[in-house]
Amino acid sequence: MFQVELAHWFYIDNLVVEHNLPKVSFKDFCPVIFKHVPFLRKHLKDMEEVIEKFREYKSNVPTYGAIILDIRMEKCLMVQGMGSRNNWGFPKGKVNEHEVPLVCAIREVKEEIGYDCTCLIKKDDFIEKNFRGTEIKLYIVAGVDENQEFTPATKNEIRYIKWFNIDHLPESFDQKHEGGQSFFMAIPFVKDLREWIRKKRLEEIKAMRVKQREKGRQRSERESVKDGKEVPVKRPTGRNAFWTKHWEHVQLDWKTIWAAVDQELGLVQ
Repeated sequence: MFQVELAHWFYIDNLVVEHNLPKVSFKDFCPVIFKHVPFLRKHLKDMEEVIEKFREYKSNVPTYGAIILDIRMEKCLMVQGMGSRNNWGFPKGKVNEHEVPLVCAIREVKEEIGYDCTCLIKKDDFIEKNFRGTEIKLYIVAGVDENQEFTPATKNEIRYIKWFNIDHLPESFDQKHEGGQSFFMAIPFVKDLREWIRKKRLEEIKAMRVKQREKGRQRSERESVKDGKEVPVKRPTGRNAFWTKHWEHVQLDWKTIWAAVDQELGLVQ
């Protein structure tokens, strides 16, 4: 049945417009194929039952895709399918037989938005949900240029591709988006996505502070040794140690501030 489905997609994508043929549904397409394929002809009487079992089987096939984030991790990229009027979701699709989840996600992203995320995707950065019995895993791909051009590689599947502000997305089905758009398939992931971004930003701040502390330690070591002799370390003093004349009336206790930050980041015991 997967081969029949592929034949239907090929018919819709390539033959309908080129040969001015009628656009038919998968259910109406199947009788034609069943009549002309000897292996399927014997199932013609039970065709509707076969189609129903196929759809039921497909509903249990795991789905993989990606949540594309901009460089500042403030926006995410979503797609709207041809069959959806105003419903938006993340690029994703069913896994092929024997296909690795990460490879499936890369393939689906490339098919739906025309972008190769191989260099940015990480196997350990993902959000996984079970939606109506179907496993859906979306890898988080951060650092994509917002000015990047996106064009679907497949025909007649994706209607629109658009960036959305993550802070404005609803995280429950009771909430409504200010623009009136629907995010039925995306809502289960929004809350976890915001938490992932929060932790990622905290990790970046922590890494920056560790780097600053290391630089300060190395600078202190260089200043304390001159010509092979120990010399007193001269530290800037007074209000101009950290501020210029324009800030001479501003006084901040940086020692206390950075100590609190280090404590929050777990850099000190």
